[in-house]
Amino acid sequence: MSFLKYAVSAPPEAFTFTHSARQLAYVDAINGHKLQLGHANHAWLCLDLLDVSCQIAEAGYAGSVRAMLEYPLKYCPEVLLLAMAHINTVYNLLQSEVSLAVFPMIMKNAGGVGMILYLWHVNPILVLRGFVDAAGLDPDCMTRILDICEELKASDL
Repeated sequence: MSFLKYAVSAPPEAFTFTHSARQLAYVDAINGHKLQLGHANHAWLCLDLLDVSCQIAEAGYAGSVRAMLEYPLKYCPEVLLLAMAHINTVYNLLQSEVSLAVFPMIMKNAGGVGMILYLWHVNPILVLRGFVDAAGLDPDCMTRILDICEELKASDL
């Protein structure tokens, strides 16, 4: 775990994740919304890193992994959620936690519909869970959820 903590915060000259086989296909902008990548070593685009981190968390080290994810949750939450949508583990513990923290924020953003559409194609269960969680946090957001669903329906045609 200590190696991973060092690796994700290391400058790209010391360690980089750019050569990992499984990378998030970075879209420069989704509906004009510029995404912040986070650290220059591309750690948060590395699906293998996130997959291993989720497995480590589910093996009893969730606290340590949560601490490691504080940086991307603060500085590049959209990228973290987009990448987490590609990860599937037994319990989906961290994926659910990241969704709970980030999905309501994306829903409130006018440009977030494009991101939600992308998430829908990658992991529809994550989107449905995001809607349920958002409605649980703010019951008044049901109109927004219905608007987004209508836009998703129109986009899928």
